[in-house]
Amino acid sequence: SDGWQGIFFVSLSPERIAQILAESSPPGHRLFLIHRDRKGLIEISAEGSRNQLQRAFVLSPEEMASVLATRSLPGTRWELVDVVSPGLLAAFGKRERLHAFVVFAGFLGVALFLAHLVRREERGRTQAEEALIEANRQLDARVRERTRELRQANDALHREIDRRRQTERALQQALERYDLAVRGSNDAIWDWDLETDDVYLSPRFAEIRGLPPEAATLRLEAWLEDVHVKDALRLREAFAKVRDTDQTQLCEEVRVRTAGGGWRWCMIRGAVVRDREGRAQRVAGSITDVTERRRAAEALQRYALYDPLTGMPNQALFLDRLAQALRESDAELAVLVLHVEGLRDLNQRMGRATADELLRRLGQRLATLAEGTETLARISGSEFAWLIPQPGVHRVPERIARVESAIAEPFETPVGEALQLQVRMGWTLRADVAGDAEALLRAADAAMLQARKKGRLAERFDPGVEDAGTLHPRRDPVSQLREAIEQGELRLHYQPLVRLSDGQPYGFEALVRWAHPEQGMLAPAEFITVAEESGLIVHMGEWVLREALGQCRAWRERGTCPVVMSVNLSCHQFLDPDFVGRVEEALAANRDAVDAGCLTLFLEITETTLMQDMDLVLSAVRRLRSWGVRFAIDDFGTGYSSLAYLQALPLDTLKLDQGFVARLEEEGTRRIVAHLVSLAHELSMQVVAEGIETGAQCRQLVEMGVDIGQGYWFGRPMASHEAWSWWEQHLHGTQPEGVT
Repeated sequence: SDGWQGIFFVSLSPERIAQILAESSPPGHRLFLIHRDRKGLIEISAEGSRNQLQRAFVLSPEEMASVLATRSLPGTRWELVDVVSPGLLAAFGKRERLHAFVVFAGFLGVALFLAHLVRREERGRTQAEEALIEANRQLDARVRERTRELRQANDALHREIDRRRQTERALQQALERYDLAVRGSNDAIWDWDLETDDVYLSPRFAEIRGLPPEAATLRLEAWLEDVHVKDALRLREAFAKVRDTDQTQLCEEVRVRTAGGGWRWCMIRGAVVRDREGRAQRVAGSITDVTERRRAAEALQRYALYDPLTGMPNQALFLDRLAQALRESDAELAVLVLHVEGLRDLNQRMGRATADELLRRLGQRLATLAEGTETLARISGSEFAWLIPQPGVHRVPERIARVESAIAEPFETPVGEALQLQVRMGWTLRADVAGDAEALLRAADAAMLQARKKGRLAERFDPGVEDAGTLHPRRDPVSQLREAIEQGELRLHYQPLVRLSDGQPYGFEALVRWAHPEQGMLAPAEFITVAEESGLIVHMGEWVLREALGQCRAWRERGTCPVVMSVNLSCHQFLDPDFVGRVEEALAANRDAVDAGCLTLFLEITETTLMQDMDLVLSAVRRLRSWGVRFAIDDFGTGYSSLAYLQALPLDTLKLDQGFVARLEEEGTRRIVAHLVSLAHELSMQVVAEGIETGAQCRQLVEMGVDIGQGYWFGRPMASHEAWSWWEQHLHGTQPEGVT
């Protein structure tokens, strides 16, 4: 503890060690120190050390077998061994064997019991393992089956997803097609929810009414407030039928109020949607603006019964009223037929437009003469008929005197010329003729023919001279013209159009002719009026258009191009709902010539056409211009609203009436023509002068700036082969006199 360190040595003698071994040996035991490296060599025993005994001393084999325990002594080469005496070992062995037997028996019993428990546990474990294996097998089978089912369900789910995606794409495409179809059809969409009574209206419906295009949802009654009172009740009844009965569809035409307070005709169509029990849930459909169609239909109906030129009843309506008068009463009545003399010559000399204008004014004068239930009608191009109920003794002569007085005042033409018309009249009483309305009209017509033969103002039908029942049926120009169209008796002649700037051919105007088997080649003035009054003008006009375009194609195939082809149109054609479609079909049939730029189609319309329905004409003009069709206003200057038409319509050409050309020697006429040419040019229109017959007229028109000339001076209307020869001759030939 004080920091000193060192080694302490203890020395024991072999004797002392032997004494210790002796004292430490229990009974029956002997302790030895033996050499560790030399097997069994005793170094010290209780008897003494090997040196002390002076003999080698080793452990015998029996002693070696009796060694109970050994322990090495650290730091020495000695081992301490405990040798048990044989007697003690024998006694110990006997006790140990008994004890071992007992222990062995116990252990054996325990082992057997444990083995039994182990075997039982093993069997249980084996059974449990087998059950577990079976359970695992069943679980694996269920997992595999469930996996298969899940895989099938997953595949089905993917197929369903793909199907729904395809359905969604198809639905989207269908919606897009539906939207395009709706926009293309120009219809509005409506949807009436019967549970809420709400009506959805698409933006197009607002457009139809002249409002900003916005969708609207409102109650049914609020919607019906904008329907004309005369149509609203009918529409309510139609809605009630599809809602309360098994009716599946509705279709009604009603008038709908516009933003400006006017009315538009709309066709409301719809279909009902029902649930599984058959109860109506909603009604949906479309709204179509049919105003223009209604106007056209009303116009066609009007033209079927009224003369489009004068607005007076036509022959069909006159005969209907005459037949009605005969049925309703046995009272006396008179029929008077009036014929305008010299109308054919007037047509040829001054043009059809001037002749039509004079007939219109004559109709206006005559219309003022009719009284009460009397009917005054225009029954053909130059004839009028007058139905006079209860004429008495002096009434017919008074009407004749009134007619004579009405036509005594000269008619002034648009170019200022005064014309004196002459008429011839024939009349009959019901008592003179035993027959129907046709018989009465034939009798009056026969009397008119007698007046013409005798050169008298009027003649009464004399039943003593002619029997109305044996008279030839009254001339039926409609049947004759219809037969002519069917039999192919119509022809096209072509009158040249010439550029006045250089005298080069510009094109042709197609003019229809009737190759009458008895009367020869008839000019349009002989049958156009009949065609317009009967509606045959629509079929005739379609034939003229196709024939003219086909002729252009034939000329193109022979090498002549370009060709301007001008075709006249009647107002009846414009009012026909299929007019634009027919023109498009004719152009499509000659698309090669149109696309090659070898054909320019000009359609000529008159002021009479424009006066019928300006909106309809404007719509048709715009649509056909997309095909390259050009438009000219024909016989300009014979009407009253020409300047308004020039401003409103996209026209290309102004055709001066030949009446102006005929009076060019008058200073006033020249000033009018010069102003019209200047106005047309300011509107980017070219000017065509009709009826040029002299070189002097041609020179004057060139000086005034007229672009195109037409008339006998350049060429009369001619057949197609003659027109071809004329074109070839003048294309690079000499210029007509008067052309610069």
